[in-house]
Amino acid sequence: MPVKRTRAQTSYGYPNPQANLFPNPIIEQRDPGTADQGELGQLWVNEASDTAFILTSITGGASTWTTSPSGGTSATSFTVNPGNLTVTAGDLIVTAGDATIGGTLAVTGDSSFGNVSVGGTLNVVGLTTLADVDVVGTATFTGDVDITDTASISLTSTNNAAGAITLTANGGTSETIVIQSLQGTGNASLDLISTSGGITLNGGKASANAINLTASNAAGGMTFSTGTGGFALTATNGAISFASGTGAINIGADAAAHTITVGNVTGATAVNVNTGTGGTTYTTTNGIFTLATGTGAISLSADAAATTINIGTGAAVVKTISIGGTGANVIGIGNTQTAGSVSVGAAMTTGTITIGGTAAQTGTITLSASTAAQTIAIANTNGTKTIGIGNGVDGNQITVGNGINTTSQTITVAGGAAAAINIVNIQNGNATAGLQTVNIATGTSSAGRAVNIATGAAVNTVVIGSTNTTSTTTIQAGSGGFNVTGNTVVTGTLRATGIITATGAVTAGGAAAFNTGTGATSPQIVAGSGVPSFSATKGSLYLRTDGTTTNDRAYIASDNAGTWTALTTAA
Repeated sequence: MPVKRTRAQTSYGYPNPQANLFPNPIIEQRDPGTADQGELGQLWVNEASDTAFILTSITGGASTWTTSPSGGTSATSFTVNPGNLTVTAGDLIVTAGDATIGGTLAVTGDSSFGNVSVGGTLNVVGLTTLADVDVVGTATFTGDVDITDTASISLTSTNNAAGAITLTANGGTSETIVIQSLQGTGNASLDLISTSGGITLNGGKASANAINLTASNAAGGMTFSTGTGGFALTATNGAISFASGTGAINIGADAAAHTITVGNVTGATAVNVNTGTGGTTYTTTNGIFTLATGTGAISLSADAAATTINIGTGAAVVKTISIGGTGANVIGIGNTQTAGSVSVGAAMTTGTITIGGTAAQTGTITLSASTAAQTIAIANTNGTKTIGIGNGVDGNQITVGNGINTTSQTITVAGGAAAAINIVNIQNGNATAGLQTVNIATGTSSAGRAVNIATGAAVNTVVIGSTNTTSTTTIQAGSGGFNVTGNTVVTGTLRATGIITATGAVTAGGAAAFNTGTGATSPQIVAGSGVPSFSATKGSLYLRTDGTTTNDRAYIASDNAGTWTALTTAA
């Protein structure tokens, strides 16, 4: 039940006959309530909690009792200026109002503050709750520090020096500093901003992951945006790796015109581009694609795998493909392969294939420089072809099979089995000036030469010489003579230095040997043994090889029916 002790006690004595006495403490086993009354200043002691209370006011019949547990002090506001507020044991609790300290606030126990303003130094050791803290000097916390507020929390330093605000962990090798946004979903839920300066992340660990930037969400990504100052990744003698799993890696893929440089030309610098079955594509839009290696080699498909190499194979477009510059280049195509084939223009249906220089080239063009047996085919497929060799207007030197042969050699021109008429022309053009000479087997040979012209079994027409009025056709022979097999027709004058011999044995009765003309009435010159026994053109001459008298050595045909008249010869 409530305690009511409102009547003051008095005492009688000298010199005051009656004096009021301060009321004795009320000692109970509970805390006082608003219904417990007494004189202002009444002391209440709760023996159970070892707590003292003082009656400070009675308003509307309700008592206000103020206490400080365990000998502490309860107040709405503390101002310490100058001097220190030191709590060496127990808690310092400010439940309302502000704690303004002009000197140093040192807290070594558990404390709870509302608004605290410290003009000097804030030194907290232990568990402390601070609602709003303004520290002009240095704030030092020892132990766990939790800063929680439903409003924003700002750390501001006006110190114009390096390290104006420093967060330092110095507890051991397992320590970490965590800056975390638990519920933010925006791109800037954790925002590091240097309004006028730069941002430096410095990891001092000697390992490949000294600094880690990780987007932990499976669909997360990273965006790096810069101004005209650019973006630089620099490693001092270390590797820089980009790995994207199945994702693409794009460098300079925006629509702006810029220069992309990979690698440098210093020392033994190397650039390796490796791909799988997806391949590698280099694309320029009307630009130039250049490979320059100085004195180094350029190798395309130098591995041991079977590969198709395409250069300029785009469809339905006209491309200019140039190999070799203006210097004394050495260009080899198929020079290291031991088998296979090398084709130039094999799929062309029109156009021109040119081998050799078109200007003042003085070098040598060599086909089949091998020492092995080879077949060289030029225009060997079906279709009408025009093959020109040495058709320029200058004095060309054209040789075929002109080497020093150690084995037998065969050179064939139009020697195939023809199903149509073949024409082989040698120097049949119309010369406008100068003498033209065609030499066949004119050199010297210790073994001699056999020259065959139209010796096949077919019905051949062989024409040698010109019908020009001043033309001369000379056929030379040594002691072996000049042999003509078959009928021989001479148009013009036949001159012989030596003997003209008709081959074949001299027959009895004779056989035709020489015709004096090509017509049916042209007389013949015939030789034989015995009297002539054949028919010949009238006027033909028969020379008898076994004649013995003046009237049997020679005969003349008196008609075309085989009548012969003996000529009288000198004895």
